[in-house]
Amino acid sequence: MSKVYLISGASSGIGEDVTKKLIECGNIVIGCGLEEKPGYNHEKFIYFKADVRESSNLKVKLKEILEKNKITKLDGLLTSAGVCGVAEDIYNTSEERFEELFSVNVMGTYNTIKAALEYLKEGSIVTMSSSLGTKAVSKCIGYSPAKAAICQLTKNLALELAPNIRVNAVAPSYIDTPMTRREPEKDDVRMALVANYPLKRIGYVEDVTNAVMFLMKDESSFITGEILRVSGGGHLR
Repeated sequence: MSKVYLISGASSGIGEDVTKKLIECGNIVIGCGLEEKPGYNHEKFIYFKADVRESSNLKVKLKEILEKNKITKLDGLLTSAGVCGVAEDIYNTSEERFEELFSVNVMGTYNTIKAALEYLKEGSIVTMSSSLGTKAVSKCIGYSPAKAAICQLTKNLALELAPNIRVNAVAPSYIDTPMTRREPEKDDVRMALVANYPLKRIGYVEDVTNAVMFLMKDESSFITGEILRVSGGGHLR
């Protein structure tokens, strides 16, 4: 029997790849993103444009989409919308930039979950944190704390929403996505991170997708409140 999933950041990168995998398994995906139209199209992919920072608008658009398609419930959620922020120290990070990292990554996650809970009475929520949010990292003054906040939000929600809804986070290291490729000036920083990974390679979208799919499925039905790092072992150093 097919299930219905909501994915923020579904128009590119990890969100798009998870969308494809869920649909390949016979499910329906409702996705949102900042793009007018996604690059991926499928009859089981229902897309709408939305900024996850705008809570009221997100709720209204989600309700409209569900009613239009006669969908009454959700079975799972992935919050993959976010912005990156490496190689930024306290001396060169503006208040506006710091606020952006929290408003998109943290408030965006919170807003998406809050909008979905009206329709998600049981199932799995997967949030998108980062391995940089699981330890102190230099030159990551806004991004690292924002992703750490997502880890703590995940744990709090796991307690609050149990036993019917499981909540876990996936925390990738540097992953080759369209978003990270847009910042070539920071490649030296990223390559220094990769050199520190015991597995000695860059992370790929499918590495993260596989972790998300596991946490979405019933095979992980006794797992909640976990932060699953997909980091090539980088967190060990």
